[in-house]
Amino acid sequence: MNNYIDILLKWSIGEELFVREVKSSKIVKQVKVNNGKTYYLKLKESIDEIERELYLQTTLKKYNVPTSMPLISVDNLYYTFHNEDIYCLYEELPGSHVTDFFNLEQVYLIGEALSRLHIGLEHCNPNMFNTKNMDIMKQLIEWAIPESKKLDKNINNIEEYLISNFFPNINSLSKQIIHRDTHPQNILFDNKKLSGFIDFDISTVGFRIFDLCYCSTAILMSDFSNQKLKNEWLNIFKHLYEGYTSNITLSNVEIKSLFPILLSIQLIFIAFFKDRNEDIARINLEGLYWIYKNKDKIEKALITIA
Repeated sequence: MNNYIDILLKWSIGEELFVREVKSSKIVKQVKVNNGKTYYLKLKESIDEIERELYLQTTLKKYNVPTSMPLISVDNLYYTFHNEDIYCLYEELPGSHVTDFFNLEQVYLIGEALSRLHIGLEHCNPNMFNTKNMDIMKQLIEWAIPESKKLDKNINNIEEYLISNFFPNINSLSKQIIHRDTHPQNILFDNKKLSGFIDFDISTVGFRIFDLCYCSTAILMSDFSNQKLKNEWLNIFKHLYEGYTSNITLSNVEIKSLFPILLSIQLIFIAFFKDRNEDIARINLEGLYWIYKNKDKIEKALITIA
């Protein structure tokens, strides 16, 4: 960890620093200081990524959406170089993420927080700093579906469903900058008050309902073997949706596209993990089939809550 101590000297945060791994990430290190403060040192992909993040977070601040901004180094930069790598340092935000998804009040607050995030992001110019653009149909046709078929060929019905019920509506869906990684661990609360969104690394231009659906499938897949969670998931999604739509009204096309996007997210995860961790890919495959098996029930519930 001595190399990280050398990197941290670029920020005046204290003399006694203790660095440790973060289990959920290979690119983040937790930094404890003897004054009681905690920071996170993060490996970044590029200067463009940092500039995009700074632009988004500065805009969000104007709309009272709290985020964790990179700290300025002794060189008066928001980052530092070490060998060929680029690092940013973030101060830990107050609060914690929701872990009890059976607490429906907290789930509602997550949905409400997502709506606040999207209202802020709607004011961000997608042409700034080469913001990526999610072409989900291309991603599914050219990558996610073919890769998923290599793991299990029996997804033809799901593919046909998406071709018939999702692809014709894609161009009618509202697009803006979205977070793209809205699992509950990236949304922090302090005494039931939103205290921050973190990890904007893969923000992109995409469908705003993608973030909503991504959060719901992240909850489902967080403990997919838990039958109680599966039994309650529709009610959880309902409260997530109601929190979101307390500030944002979805169009009829967006409501119709919620279920296809749930399937699409599972296919993307299967393809992503197929060669990285096949066990995780297969769990997501189970999740895909479970969602599709419950299609009528889920679609009926989505129409009811809308």
